[in-house]
Amino acid sequence: MRITVHRAVSSVVCATAVLAAVITAASPAAAFNQNAYWEFYDASGNQAEDVPLTATAGDGVTVRAAVFAERLVPDPSAVETFTLSGATATFTSATQTDGSSCQISGTTAVCHDPVGDGPESAACPFFPGVNSRVGCFALGILPTEQGTVTLTASAAGDAFDPNPVTSSTTITVSSASTAPTVTGISPDSGPSTGGTSVTITGTGFTGATAVDFGTTPATSLTVNSDTSITTTAPASSSIGAVDVTVTTPNGTSVTTSADQYAYTYRFAGFFPPVKNPPMFNKAEAGRTIPLKFSLGGDQGLSILAPGSPFVHPIDCITGAPINNATGAADGSGLTFDPATSTYTYAWKTSTAMAGTCQQVNVRLADNTDHTADFSFK
Repeated sequence: MRITVHRAVSSVVCATAVLAAVITAASPAAAFNQNAYWEFYDASGNQAEDVPLTATAGDGVTVRAAVFAERLVPDPSAVETFTLSGATATFTSATQTDGSSCQISGTTAVCHDPVGDGPESAACPFFPGVNSRVGCFALGILPTEQGTVTLTASAAGDAFDPNPVTSSTTITVSSASTAPTVTGISPDSGPSTGGTSVTITGTGFTGATAVDFGTTPATSLTVNSDTSITTTAPASSSIGAVDVTVTTPNGTSVTTSADQYAYTYRFAGFFPPVKNPPMFNKAEAGRTIPLKFSLGGDQGLSILAPGSPFVHPIDCITGAPINNATGAADGSGLTFDPATSTYTYAWKTSTAMAGTCQQVNVRLADNTDHTADFSFK
């Protein structure tokens, strides 16, 4: 008697689209001149030989496996074993269509063929046209990394077909296509000379290949985790805010207000004779006071915000503003000395300031405020 045993696998992505694979093996069995082989079918039972199995990391896939014996009563001792190898993936479920359960353990699923014979349409509705069935299995698979997952199906020999059959197919797993996002920058400002250590928070940073401040690449990049990157701000030829973007194999982060980093002048405080807060400067009302400072080099003479410097009265004990009254500081203008790389604003105070305390605010074009407190006699 000539016996032919068919073992077939069909596949489909859960709740999404039908997937299938090419025939990967046709293994002739030797005993009794029998032939045994695996075939791959789509969810409708149609043989699909040209569409590869695909999946996305983190998305579940359902693979349907059917084992058939034409016009034979199956052996209840027969066992089907399914294993996963390659890129990380695990079985999440493995059940027979007749209601009995397979046993799963990580990357292995062991299924026993059901006892009995009958119309295959009841147990294997996805594979019509076979007179008798040995078993049908629905295997849930969850790949968690990009790469290739190999699914191997092994059918042990039984009383009707003593020749074990082993075959495999592959699932090509792509990475999740979500681009990284930037939700925070700390600190969110630094001098235009660069060199500030900056921590970027967000999502999807694993595998990051670049961080850019505006159009300038960062000078260092360390991926701490999928949600954190430490980098070093590069130098900038201009002041103001730029967007910080992160690039990974999945794309570049979309710019938002949360990713902005402000380049500022390198202000290191006022030079003598002016003392910096919290110290009070004692001065004679009506005299001209030189406000000297450096910005790390010649930044031109357009470094002041409109109307700057500003002056407002403060409490001589607490330093708190009085009446929030603010006016422009009267002076002879801004100069730069290239020999000392020093800016000077000659602030001419008023005799009306006698007996009061005043705060002068040099607001720069980078929108930073630099103050000094004075007590006038």
